[in-house]
Amino acid sequence: MPTIKDDSDDPLAHLASIDATGGRVPIHPTEVKGKWISRRQWIYLFFLGTWLYLPWIQINGNPAFQMDILHRRLHFFGQSFNAQDTWMLFFVITGTAFSLFMLSAFAGRIWCGFACPHTVMLEFLYRPVEAFFEGKPAARRRRDLKGFRQWNADDWRRKIAKWSVFFVWSLGLAHCTLAYFVSLPELWEMVQHRPAEHWQVFLWMLFLTGAFYGNFTWFREQMCLVLCPYGRMQSLLTDEDTYVVGYDAIRGEPRGRPKKNSTEKFGDCINCRKCVAVCPTGIDIRNGLQIECIGCTACIDACDSIMIKQNKPIGLIRFDSLNGLEHKPKRFWRPRVFLYLFAGLAGIGALTFVALNSTSVAINALRLPGTPYSVTDNVVQNAYELHIENKRSADVDLVVEDDFPEGFTLIAPQKNLHLDKRKGLRVPIFVRIPQDQFTGDETLHLHIMQEDDPIVVDLRFLGPNVTAQNEVP
Repeated sequence: MPTIKDDSDDPLAHLASIDATGGRVPIHPTEVKGKWISRRQWIYLFFLGTWLYLPWIQINGNPAFQMDILHRRLHFFGQSFNAQDTWMLFFVITGTAFSLFMLSAFAGRIWCGFACPHTVMLEFLYRPVEAFFEGKPAARRRRDLKGFRQWNADDWRRKIAKWSVFFVWSLGLAHCTLAYFVSLPELWEMVQHRPAEHWQVFLWMLFLTGAFYGNFTWFREQMCLVLCPYGRMQSLLTDEDTYVVGYDAIRGEPRGRPKKNSTEKFGDCINCRKCVAVCPTGIDIRNGLQIECIGCTACIDACDSIMIKQNKPIGLIRFDSLNGLEHKPKRFWRPRVFLYLFAGLAGIGALTFVALNSTSVAINALRLPGTPYSVTDNVVQNAYELHIENKRSADVDLVVEDDFPEGFTLIAPQKNLHLDKRKGLRVPIFVRIPQDQFTGDETLHLHIMQEDDPIVVDLRFLGPNVTAQNEVP
């Protein structure tokens, strides 16, 4: 029978947030101050402010960014796209993905620690509220260890106050998220009516509120450790020259605090474990690069503060490559960085080009259901329907003109069209030609004039087989 290895003492064999029985261990990181946390706070404020304010910014009468589900449109900084522009998502996905790949190849999980919406909201909105009502991390840990059955009246007051504010935060974030899918005037109108009148949006609001509340109240770091795939990708995207948060073992080992009159030599690490206490995922960065590390740099500030007190150089824990931490030569530009950068710029460049050159009026010509053509009184006729959609936030006037070869005639119920802003229109048209002038299938060009700027629509004209008609019996 094979021997089962006992790895209970191996810190890399299990998560810090899970105990030996598989139960959850709440993590309450100790607060820390330093240059990195200050930078993070300003970045958090920028990203959170941008996310909250973006639906309020109007460009050309539309929100700066909105996925308008009700009208099946996407508004992106003055440009409007409909369902027919879905193919552009290819460039959005590839450009974004390769940009993140390049960022990860260069600086590891810096996105997770500095810009991820989960980290920004947890660290900037929810943890400060928890600290305000429940006190310092040590007090919170003691309260959680007691269990809710042992809580006294003061414990319950603190918890209920915290949970109440968490619910308000979650409710507000849910409505802010909905503003990216439902316009603010429509959302405000829905809020003032009974939920049954807009039950679909109401259910989404309940779902988002529950998701935010459950995640930031209980799930927290498990989102980064269990659900988020980005952490799993880190092992594929990083190499020995990727900048990560790491511990200089050459300088720090062996750990310990020298005693008086002792000849034993130690490294710069005094084994205070402050780097572990401030970690939001509970890892010990001194054990090397780990998948749980989100690159938040809290351990850097914690270690630097200890080094300053010990009159030693800062940087025992720092942003550096694995080669740099081992005091080996470092490289910045590597083939994979070039590859990801080129692919990301190509995707973003292609998206920018097609977005700037996309028309504000979308027109498609579809053949009407039924036979592809008809022959009546020696006249060949094709029937079409123009699907026209105005993406603008202003009305537009169009004129239908033909540029057909001799013999073809355009019949349209209306050639002067008026489209209201962000509205669509369907117009039937017919094209005819005498059968004796028909020489075979042909592609015709229809011009839709928009302020003297023509939009060319191709019409495939079909008719009877000319060769068969000319055959002599």
